[in-house]
Amino acid sequence: GPSFITAGDGAICIWSEDANPVMQFGSYPGTSPASIAVGTIIGAAATTGGDDEQGRVDNTKYYLAACLRITREADPNRFRLVPQNEAERRRREADLAQEQMIQNQLLIVSRFVKVWCYDATNQLRDEITPPDLEETTGSVTKLLDMNGQLVCGDSWGGIRIYDWVPSSSSGTEVSRRQCALFQFRGSSIACMEQVGGKNKEECHNHHLLAVSIQPEQQSHILPLAHSLGVTRPRGVYVIDAKEATIKAVLDAHSDTVRCIRSLPDGGILTAGGKMDATVRVWDPVATLLCDDDGGSDDVVVKEETSILKQPGYVFDLKVLPDSNGSNVYAIAGARYNVIKIV
Repeated sequence: GPSFITAGDGAICIWSEDANPVMQFGSYPGTSPASIAVGTIIGAAATTGGDDEQGRVDNTKYYLAACLRITREADPNRFRLVPQNEAERRRREADLAQEQMIQNQLLIVSRFVKVWCYDATNQLRDEITPPDLEETTGSVTKLLDMNGQLVCGDSWGGIRIYDWVPSSSSGTEVSRRQCALFQFRGSSIACMEQVGGKNKEECHNHHLLAVSIQPEQQSHILPLAHSLGVTRPRGVYVIDAKEATIKAVLDAHSDTVRCIRSLPDGGILTAGGKMDATVRVWDPVATLLCDDDGGSDDVVVKEETSILKQPGYVFDLKVLPDSNGSNVYAIAGARYNVIKIV
């Protein structure tokens, strides 16, 4: 059955434990996967039948979500020559109209989140088409699974959280329902990670998100969103998704934070962009929040933390925990065609 998933170059591939391809999904022409998320659909898991194990049926559902980024580039030299007659002018107008139509369609697709569902038999059961085509939203930039909920960040600074509800009487079909909407106005969402625990089980008991943002020239307003104040344009914001509040701001990078990872000891790992080129380690979230001396309503701001000598500038990070369950861990950093483990 499926063991891991890869995405890139216009396709999403599902692989077996032996690294054999199980299934492949092609993205819309002119796009490539920007982010993927995999999780268990809370509320869809159930057992039916008799009291013995043979009479039980596992109805646990899993989902795979993907958003797309536009990769198609218009040819700048396509309309370089000035039309010499009426026929050429009309042909040029038709080509311009077609190009504009293609770009508009790609923009719509970039706002789209594609979701596939599958069950314990590893068979793809259905495909959900989320209602994310309204014009009052930006292109989706990041996806994250948080305790079985799907978290979507976009280029307008919006963060939407969805849970799953049965769409049929049998409960075998599910659809998404938006349960929260926040916005960092004047920014886009660069990265997100669930934090707050020393392991996945402890994180499950929290609704804390670490979110990095990137300043944008244009500011869009999502009318129904709860606005979150931007005080540090390149900071990492620790927000409570249940209370819709900012708990802490980590502001030590000189460029947009491109990667955030939760550490086995409850700490946070952040990697800045090319102009920063540092990987920094932050104290456990519980420790950071306990440093609040101004009262429970104040936002904790941290500007200093330790910098790792290696790996420097990276495209992505992965934490490799100790298989024996200790707090010892390694860090794998990817840059171009090299993966460095420290």
